[in-house]
Amino acid sequence: ALAGCTPSTATTAAGDAATQAQAASDGTSGYAALTYDDLGIDEAAAVDDSSAVDMQLTGSVTITEAGTYRLSGTIASGAVTVDVADGEVTLILDGVNITSDETAAINVVSADSVVISLAAGSTNTLSDAATTAASTDEDAPTAVLYSKADLYIEGPGSLTVSASINDGITSKDSLIIEGGTISVDAADDGVNGKDHIVVLDGTLTINAGGDGIKSDNEDVLTDATSTKGVAWFSGGTVSITAGDEGVQAERQVTVDGGSVTIAAADHGLDSEGVVSVDDGVVDVTQSYEAIQGAVVLLSGGTGTLVASDDGINVAGGYLDTSAATTAEDDEGGQMPGGDQGGGQGGGQPPGQDTSGANADNASVVTRPGDGGDGGGGMGGETSATEPSELTVSGASGGGMGAMPGESNDGSGRYLEISGGTWTVDAQGDGLDANGTISVTGGTTTVFGPSSNGNAPVDADSFTVTGGTLTAIGSSGMLVTPADGSQGSVVAVFSGGVAAGSEVTLTDAAGTVVASVTTERASQALIFSSADITAGAAYTVTVAGTVVGTVTAS
Repeated sequence: ALAGCTPSTATTAAGDAATQAQAASDGTSGYAALTYDDLGIDEAAAVDDSSAVDMQLTGSVTITEAGTYRLSGTIASGAVTVDVADGEVTLILDGVNITSDETAAINVVSADSVVISLAAGSTNTLSDAATTAASTDEDAPTAVLYSKADLYIEGPGSLTVSASINDGITSKDSLIIEGGTISVDAADDGVNGKDHIVVLDGTLTINAGGDGIKSDNEDVLTDATSTKGVAWFSGGTVSITAGDEGVQAERQVTVDGGSVTIAAADHGLDSEGVVSVDDGVVDVTQSYEAIQGAVVLLSGGTGTLVASDDGINVAGGYLDTSAATTAEDDEGGQMPGGDQGGGQGGGQPPGQDTSGANADNASVVTRPGDGGDGGGGMGGETSATEPSELTVSGASGGGMGAMPGESNDGSGRYLEISGGTWTVDAQGDGLDANGTISVTGGTTTVFGPSSNGNAPVDADSFTVTGGTLTAIGSSGMLVTPADGSQGSVVAVFSGGVAAGSEVTLTDAAGTVVASVTTERASQALIFSSADITAGAAYTVTVAGTVVGTVTAS
């Protein structure tokens, strides 16, 4: 019933996978997940404006003394500069409109820390001049709101930042957003907290030509214990449209509250270390790969992850010192101009997609210069015939093992889904790990590819010991749960299942234990839950027609 590659036997025993999973969780793999306390963030105290110095802006101003200042008025061509040798500065923006004659409308040269407080009911605008040329001085400000000190933004008012040549908001130390309605439109990166970017509350809307949000301190490359290079979301509402990465942080990206919505040309959430979601909402509506990290931990929250390639990709990592390894080629995927099917298909010209899904989802993007899934080899695209022509067979597996030239040890890379409710819609691999995948809880639904050069799940070792997993897609590179997993049903449809078809599993008592409607043409279904009994037979129905039975393993 299968063309091309057939499911392989597990290359790593379930016990070994569990050991590696625990190692990743407790940090012995080298990719230890940071807690919020590890960041050492001091949140801003409530602003006391009783002694604020009122300043009506008409031209450039330089503040040289610590204290609290209430700013209002307009600077048509200039800036507010903060240059304080010692102490904290609070700037209350209460109806400010500043257009810089260079890059920074507010430029913090020196201070212990700076609080930008948005006054209640106020509307504030910061921008650079449309005719401004980017500075060649490496010490010059690179953002419209720029700080060399820790920067806090709070208050109930609104702030609009427009950057026509560079970044919107940048702190060279930590950037903590505690409130406000903030809109950033930037030619390059939207918001950058070099050491940390922390969102605790407020509404943040970003439209960026480069990365939406980033924390690009690379200390972790030379010191694996570094706690810098972290993006952390605990509350508020964040909406990002990005021409590159949605959120990128060298050490860690964590969502433990609030809502994050991303439409990105490249990755949605990306880190060379850990990506973790503990609570809140994460919706990646458009991406090349929705989540990428060396370790990905999903323990709570909800989200939909849409990708033109892999939904979740576990690859790369700051501990990987191989000069020949990148996040893309390490996963056995495509290099620029290559073919995701490993040369088994014809590829595609840059910017085009031949995966067969674009007709159903016009919003997906293909990374410029990347090849497609190809139309040949490994069975090519999954085709679908009438339900009466379908047959069903079981399959066993646990891991595809290493392809030629790839490492099979995972190098500490690891995906664990232990909670939350997740829907993955991927034209490449749904869940892809150069290491282990362990599902221990939660509810996860994977709509995988039609291309047989990819799979709903792809891993060196794959176990399901809790929760509910539904994965449907192509069968050419099928990887199924290893021995030691909870009860699982694997159905392979030799005739294919058309997009929009409801597939159900029914037990001997006539109870429907699983139901899923395909997003695109599919050929294989993996279903695992506590309701599945190993050794029991289940009836498979497609679009209302019984097509056979399959025995759970």
